[in-house]
Amino acid sequence: MTDGGLILIVEDDETKYADILTLVTDLAPDLIVERASTIKAAERFLDHCVPDLLVLDVSMNIADGSLGPMRGGFANLGGIDLLDRMYHLGRLCPTVIVTGFDAFRTKPGTMNTYEMVDLTELTHLASRRLGPDYFGLVRYSDRGWKTAFSAALAGWRAR
Repeated sequence: MTDGGLILIVEDDETKYADILTLVTDLAPDLIVERASTIKAAERFLDHCVPDLLVLDVSMNIADGSLGPMRGGFANLGGIDLLDRMYHLGRLCPTVIVTGFDAFRTKPGTMNTYEMVDLTELTHLASRRLGPDYFGLVRYSDRGWKTAFSAALAGWRAR
């Protein structure tokens, strides 16, 4: 990977975004960073530009101005919906997933029952969708996430 490039961080949580941004700018100060704080904003961005790297939260607000789960604008797998859209439009790009959760509830089935998707299943799903553009899933937490994210970023830059 040459120096420079555009990274899109799709993240709705201010603290998590600030942590990711700090790490990105420390590790790769030559990158131009854009942010989408909702899935709709990410869709609009990706309709016009394919970034060199996408850092994607999985559990995202689905509507502009949404206040998250308290207001009903929360999609447990909204980030995966975005990946599916990119896949079907043929606009995939190198992607690192960063999530603060261990499992996600799916949409209700025919009997209004929910299934859970854990990080292993999420990794398989992302890997199948992204193929060689998948650079890993990082569990954002108090310990270890910076090392895992740094490794994913280094892997992307080395390709």
